[in-house]
Amino acid sequence: MSTKLNRFERYVSSNLGYGSSAFTYKELLLFTEKLLAQLVKKVPLPEALEIVFESTGNRVQRMVLFSISSAVNSGTPLSQAMLTFKDVFPNFYIAMIMAVERSGYFIRGLEAMVLHLRNEKRMFDYVNVVWFYLRFIGYFVLGGILFFLFRTGLVSTDLYSVAFTIAGTAFVILLVSWFGRFLARKERRKESIIKHIPLAGSLHNWSVVSRYCFLFNVFHRSGVPVHQINNLLIHYLNEGYIVDDIRKINDLIKSKADPDHIPNIFEVIPKTLAREIMLYHVEKTKFDSIQKYSQYVTTEIDELAERILKMEKQALSAAVLVIGLMVYFSLIY
Repeated sequence: MSTKLNRFERYVSSNLGYGSSAFTYKELLLFTEKLLAQLVKKVPLPEALEIVFESTGNRVQRMVLFSISSAVNSGTPLSQAMLTFKDVFPNFYIAMIMAVERSGYFIRGLEAMVLHLRNEKRMFDYVNVVWFYLRFIGYFVLGGILFFLFRTGLVSTDLYSVAFTIAGTAFVILLVSWFGRFLARKERRKESIIKHIPLAGSLHNWSVVSRYCFLFNVFHRSGVPVHQINNLLIHYLNEGYIVDDIRKINDLIKSKADPDHIPNIFEVIPKTLAREIMLYHVEKTKFDSIQKYSQYVTTEIDELAERILKMEKQALSAAVLVIGLMVYFSLIY
């Protein structure tokens, strides 16, 4: 059962822009927490990595962590050692480690990473709930439509007609799904889809832009020029429309007299919750006060979750109403 859940989590993760990884999102958080716990005890980094991989149950992960700890023990920076296993660790996670290393505050940086990853995990937990609602509503409505068609006699109940109707309904669902993906590829910023699916827009924007905020802040405080930061992040956040936004930020920077000027984020980020978080992060928080940022984001996620769950309950109520009407009319006829 746990294997199926891990596969499901990786599938959802890849569709939210986390990228495929030998570590699930929860495992990334657990790895970071364990590493931080050892470093706080003043255990050297190579030894801390050895302790972490010895406590890891997954054989593949143990082999990877052993190789990384050996590389770090020979003087290789942690982020560079992780780059050898780009198929194991997602790009954004390696970028976070790299940013924390360059900041000069490794332990404090890992603490900030843990807070950030916990918030993304909270968002992921809400995604699981939403997926359950969406699947439940979809099956419920599909069952009601089929019942209505058969009960009213619009479709014959012989085996051929039943099979044809179910296959036709499945084809329509696949067609709609394909059309949605086509729009997503055509509109890389997904603005047209976000207007109609606030759930997808809010969650995807929050996860990617929040990472951008974290990385931008840490790199900037470590003295990396803004335009170089964005070039780095284009490489590490190659997850769809956010790259276009970063390029626009770069264009704005080049048009300013001060190359380190941070442009108005409102000019380049879509009008979503993520834009509010980005503005707050860039203008009001520092690396020293990452806890305040974490508390702010936690509150925002909870409010977003409430809106999502309310929206899903409304959709469920509408589905129940539609099914009820279908059953009513089918009984009349």
